[in-house]
Amino acid sequence: MEWRQRLEKWLMVWRYKMLTPAWTRKPFFLRFIVKIVEWRFSLSPACRSQQVLAQANARRMTGDMNHIDHIHLWSEKKVKEMLLYINDEQIVAQLCDCAQELKEYIQKSIPDNNPIIFSPLHMVSDVLASVMCGFVSSCETLVISTHKDNTLGNSEDESLKNMGVNLVKLDPETTDGPALRRLLRNVKRRDSQLVIFADSPPEITLALTGKQMRTYNCNLFGRPAHLHSGLCELARLSQSQVVFFGLHTENGRLRLAIFGHARADDLPLRAPAFIEQALQRYPQEWLLWYTPSLFYFNDLNTSHYE
Repeated sequence: MEWRQRLEKWLMVWRYKMLTPAWTRKPFFLRFIVKIVEWRFSLSPACRSQQVLAQANARRMTGDMNHIDHIHLWSEKKVKEMLLYINDEQIVAQLCDCAQELKEYIQKSIPDNNPIIFSPLHMVSDVLASVMCGFVSSCETLVISTHKDNTLGNSEDESLKNMGVNLVKLDPETTDGPALRRLLRNVKRRDSQLVIFADSPPEITLALTGKQMRTYNCNLFGRPAHLHSGLCELARLSQSQVVFFGLHTENGRLRLAIFGHARADDLPLRAPAFIEQALQRYPQEWLLWYTPSLFYFNDLNTSHYE
């Protein structure tokens, strides 16, 4: 519809400009903007279907008491990312506080000479989680992602660099042998930080890439499941410890939840346990409940819930 296309174009042009004045970032106005984004999402039949799937999956996995508002969660994600890109002082300060907490955990729990891989979960915002990792250290932060679209445009990339964050997306499909060896060498030396989201359901990467990626068998929520094997392989090759954590909101502020860390040899058992722990503790913050099969263990009959 023509009016919907005009609305999309208007939102794209004004998504940053409308939050530039300080008064527009007051809690009341931000709630109003979130409602606008929610309304836009609710116009999409695909989003409404995802809302049904998210609620059904969360109930089946974590209990009937958990209500997942998928559209609201993704609307909050979009607005928080808009605030980040205009260098909003409050959200930047909250991410810095989370980064400091993560840094203190690493200093206390992992030897100084041990390489580290960050494995945040898709909680609140994958972009915010990646940027938060960039605040831990000033070195290059490499984010493994199969998204073909460029999440960071020129203006967003410049905004992050102004904050001292050098965020680089790395597509595993296009990374050749020499680039991989260079990456591993830099991670071993702690010259680069590697960010891998271990909780990405294989179904999502299949939809993004059109091909199956390597997985390993595990158990989640007492069911046979599949997780991507890339994290285990890169941790083994770089001899890294992997730290699992996620963002969540508490009283309107971003907080950090650290679920633990593991050596490469222990990852096939520990990674599923950390993911399940996160989804049980913060089901309302996880962005990917809408995946029909979840981790290839869910034979959800979607028509039953529509």
